[in-house]
Amino acid sequence: MYMIGRVAAKIMGRVSESSFTLGELTLLTGLRGDQLEQLLAANPYIVYVGHGRYRLNTLYLSKILDELQKLYITEQE
Repeated sequence: MYMIGRVAAKIMGRVSESSFTLGELTLLTGLRGDQLEQLLAANPYIVYVGHGRYRLNTLYLSKILDELQKLYITEQE
């Protein structure tokens, strides 16, 4: 959700970058940097954009939202 929020905030002009660092994700998830790097490298929804920054692969935004909706529905049952 954080990553989608970053994209939305960028579109609305609230932040200058839609990308994020491992440090930001470490604070949010509690995972170590090396653990996050492995997860991000294996995730097609996240792309490395250079200089230690990652961003949501917006080519998959529709699919990501579909997956989140499935999770939400499952949680409600």
